[in-house]
Amino acid sequence: MATTTWTGASSSAWDLDGNWSGSKPAADDTVIFGAGSAVDCDLDATMQLAAITMTGYTGTLNMSGEILTITGATVLDGTIDDGGDSTGEFICQGAITLTAGMTFAKTAGGVIIDCDNDGAPANITTAAVSNFVLQMNAADTRTQIDEVTCLGFAMTSGTWDANNQGMTLNGTTGLSVTGGTAINNMVMTLDADMDIDSNSYPAYAGEMVIADGRTVTPTARVCVGNLSGAGNIAAGAGYIYMRSYANNGYTLTGANAVALDVENFSSSRTIGAVTLTNADLDLRSFSANRAITATGPISLGTGDLIIASRSASYTHTFDLDAYGLSCGDVVIGYASESTGSGVLALGSGTHSISGDIDDANAVNSQNALALQACYLEIGATLDGDNIDMTDVTADNVVHIQGAGDGTVTNVNTGGKIVHCHNCTDGGSNDAAMTFDEHTPPGSKSLMGIGI
Repeated sequence: MATTTWTGASSSAWDLDGNWSGSKPAADDTVIFGAGSAVDCDLDATMQLAAITMTGYTGTLNMSGEILTITGATVLDGTIDDGGDSTGEFICQGAITLTAGMTFAKTAGGVIIDCDNDGAPANITTAAVSNFVLQMNAADTRTQIDEVTCLGFAMTSGTWDANNQGMTLNGTTGLSVTGGTAINNMVMTLDADMDIDSNSYPAYAGEMVIADGRTVTPTARVCVGNLSGAGNIAAGAGYIYMRSYANNGYTLTGANAVALDVENFSSSRTIGAVTLTNADLDLRSFSANRAITATGPISLGTGDLIIASRSASYTHTFDLDAYGLSCGDVVIGYASESTGSGVLALGSGTHSISGDIDDANAVNSQNALALQACYLEIGATLDGDNIDMTDVTADNVVHIQGAGDGTVTNVNTGGKIVHCHNCTDGGSNDAAMTFDEHTPPGSKSLMGIGI
């Protein structure tokens, strides 16, 4: 276990004794690249080292698809090129320190820095160095000391301690988290068009920020805690799956936005404006009575809105407050979710449902459609079987407007008046409901005034 220093006295070949101060590195040696040489080094051997230190070196280390496993500290301050092969890799089991003078040159896909610190926790410091691919394949913890900018991030195991620092991905390598856990306010900014996959939860429970003008494509379920940014989510094989936290004001756009599934683990959360292009918004909860309140309008095109609790005897409520809803079908509670129930609360304003409102054969009869003074437009059937209509009072006049073949059936208003216009009476409705063929008086914005 010797220490040897690169000289490049004979050539650029790593695997040549004459290019080192002593002899070429052997297994578990310590390697130094210092200011004494400006000769490039072409790595032509895959091996394990005790440590590597690069300080003041003005040449370039070309990885060329080879792999260096470092059991101790890795300190890099110089230039490393992938050598035209994106499989070149540092497997770092100890602390990683990149200094401000470090440069990664990317001829192919970039050099891989693989955090594989089985046996002991370790830190990573990057000093704003970028242009490399970061991986986490350890059984222990890697702690992020500063902001990280890299081409892509992949994680299969271990714990990534974000340490309240951000990470920006700015290459097409993408995001892939299939195992492990991220802790301490992981904020991931996606600043390139890329594929994303964070299917293992709670592997990635932090915030995902999609930068303006960028488009990401889920290739599998993408688990996040919070979603923000002004970028686009394109249709792929996957979908966005949010756990625990709020979607504060994110607008999902793009010609083919994907479905958004929200797992609500908190008693009270908010969800911001959501615009999906013909994709579903699925709001579910666990373990107790939960509620989500909208802080902006919800527009899903022909996509469906689904509200339910996955836990028996509990209710999940989605309150749109004064914001409008536009979607295809509305499903309140559904059969696959045990005996939990759902409540959709629609406040003042206009809500346009181009499809059905029903319970999708839910096994729970405690589902509810809570309506204040509003204008509700339906394009197909409002089926109140297993859905009670609540919050309707004499002062909160509700108008239901049929669009096309609108039908209202099995609706129980608790004796409160609901005016149905251009709708077919499908039978079994509350006696207090009225049906006529004319359009509601006044504009939609004045609904609630007059009958």
